[in-house]
Amino acid sequence: EKACYDTAMHFTHSLADADKKEFLAAAAAVPLLPVRPSHETNAFLQSTAHAISSGTAAGSALDLDNGESVFKTWCEACHLAGNNIIEPRKRLYKEDMEKFLPGGLNVEAIKQQVINGRRAMPSFDGRLSSEDLNDVSEYVLHMADKWD
Repeated sequence: EKACYDTAMHFTHSLADADKKEFLAAAAAVPLLPVRPSHETNAFLQSTAHAISSGTAAGSALDLDNGESVFKTWCEACHLAGNNIIEPRKRLYKEDMEKFLPGGLNVEAIKQQVINGRRAMPSFDGRLSSEDLNDVSEYVLHMADKWD
């Protein structure tokens, strides 16, 4: 908890006093599961601080329900229950993504896979809003150790 607090204080130090409450409220709205590596927590804090200081934070909270909806609409045809009908050994399971996903198992690597596609997976660049891209990437990360 202390490391998280120290990280939050580092990034909030540069915010105007009026923006600190909004930042802390946005950070509190993010589910604590799954546990993320410190570099992902730092990236989240940086992006949230930037969004608040630039006035773009409204409506940008993580939404796993929206992520699930986006997944069902765009991804589920090939990735039902985290599987992969094209390349069965490259599922959306934690152990497979750690092994095969360029950049490892983290939100940014998942986003890049969705944006750029790779091999049999098409690019979804321009098909998803940034909010939908963030939410579906967080959803896939969240589900990585939960798929049945």
